[in-house]
Amino acid sequence: MIINPYRFGAGLPTFGGASRDFDGTNDDVNLGDSDVFSFGDSSTDSPFSVCAWIKMTDPTNFRILSKFQSATTEREWFFNVGSDDNLFLLLYDNNGGARIGRKTTGGYTADENSWLHVAATYDGSSLSSGVSLYTTTVGGTTSQDDTLDQNVATYTAMHNTAAETRIGRLGDFSTANVHYANGLIADVRIYDKELSSAEVQDIADGTHIETNLVGWWITDNDDVLDYAGTNDGTNNGSTYSTDGPAD
Repeated sequence: MIINPYRFGAGLPTFGGASRDFDGTNDDVNLGDSDVFSFGDSSTDSPFSVCAWIKMTDPTNFRILSKFQSATTEREWFFNVGSDDNLFLLLYDNNGGARIGRKTTGGYTADENSWLHVAATYDGSSLSSGVSLYTTTVGGTTSQDDTLDQNVATYTAMHNTAAETRIGRLGDFSTANVHYANGLIADVRIYDKELSSAEVQDIADGTHIETNLVGWWITDNDDVLDYAGTNDGTNNGSTYSTDGPAD
């Protein structure tokens, strides 16, 4: 993908010394509904990957990125740290009941208030074995931990729904049953390919991988623009922070 030189200038935006701060109560960034963030057509899935830097004040139900409307059957995927303190990626069939996915075996309480790069990749196989989860500390070596399957009922494929993609929020938007991120999020990326472990390591090390990048938000700039496309975010309460993983 070529970044629009008229919109963003000749060079790439910088990254590393800033983030957005989410209060855990009602902050999120709404990226809208775009087909480029849907990776199923109700019969087959296609590969994709998501990743971000996070610094959790509270790791319980830390909501990173999702395309999921839980009050309806418009459920596609979500990438979060859950109530059991584990990182997971879940993919939903549009019947609302069937899903596949994986989560980590180790918790992240020890990583509170520290920057951690998290990534999930999917090979499009419609099998939980196609999901891989990676974590990397600042300056550390990427590790893979995805041994716990999260399969329910008979899964066929995700559907292309009208669900909005959100940074920092997941839940039933019509009730009080909503969870948010409590902490900092930076360098959120979506790729329409399965990243390799080496590519995840490169991204965590600060290498900008542009090939197949379909969404990129929260760089050193005080904005929620999409630096890989046209799906700019609408900010709902999050604030700019000069705390970043490259500090």
